[in-house]
Amino acid sequence: MEKEIKRRQLLRELGFPFLDFGRPYDPLQVKIKMPKETFGRDRFGKKTYFAFGPFTEWTETWMISAETDYRFWEFFIRHPKYKSVWRFKLDQVSILFEAEPFFDIMQNASRGNKLNFFRRAVIESDDEVKTFLEKVAGSNLSAKDKRRAKTWLYRRTRNLDI
Repeated sequence: MEKEIKRRQLLRELGFPFLDFGRPYDPLQVKIKMPKETFGRDRFGKKTYFAFGPFTEWTETWMISAETDYRFWEFFIRHPKYKSVWRFKLDQVSILFEAEPFFDIMQNASRGNKLNFFRRAVIESDDEVKTFLEKVAGSNLSAKDKRRAKTWLYRRTRNLDI
């Protein structure tokens, strides 16, 4: 109970107060790129009044993936400067692959949420891949999740679709 209260307080502090995703996992601090200036949508699906981006350099922010409608997934991204959270389609964002946040995803997120992050991942460092694979190998993830993580990474490094 106390853990859930702390989790909800964190969500509120980060600007994610009204999100309930069914399976709880916290927003992740990641680096993103958005090549075009984009208008996000609020939690009710209405278009925002100010543009988000463009972020041509890797920009650190908080984000989470969620199923907003039946089999329709979106990213909820906190604006790095204005601290407000908006919804975006998955194809509008690229995420820098880093071992720590992606390992957190593998441990806590649902299969669909994991897949959303891996599909948008950009791998720039082999060291991050090695660190991630070491964490996965030494973790208590199921054998299926360990195989899944290796397969997704292989497909990302070879620029194959997942």
